Parts: sequence; C-alpha cells; structure tokens
Amino acid sequence: MDDPALANIEIQYGVESKIPWVRFCENVPAEITGESPAAAEFFAGMQNNQV
Repeated sequence: MDDPALANIEIQYGVESKIPWVRFCENVPAEITGESPAAAEFFAGMQNNQV
C-alpha cells in the first residue's frame, strides 16, 4: 500500500489465536472465527489468489 494509514481496520477475526502479551488494535471490534453467521458467510466467500 502506498498509504497504509488509509486502510482502517474495521474488525479483527481469529482472536482465539491471539498471543496474550501482544497488544494491537485493542479498541477494534473482535470476533472468534466463525462465531457469527455473518463471519461464516464472509469466510466462505473468500478466494485464494496465491499462485
């Protein structure tokens, strides 16, 4: 990204794997992976574009 400050973090997924002593984005909403139907739908629609 040319200007990372323009890419705001809206939600954190996968916080069940968070290392306890790492402090990052403490004020950003967080969700355990697959905890809600909306999250499950979001992850189901992801596509891997790695070659």
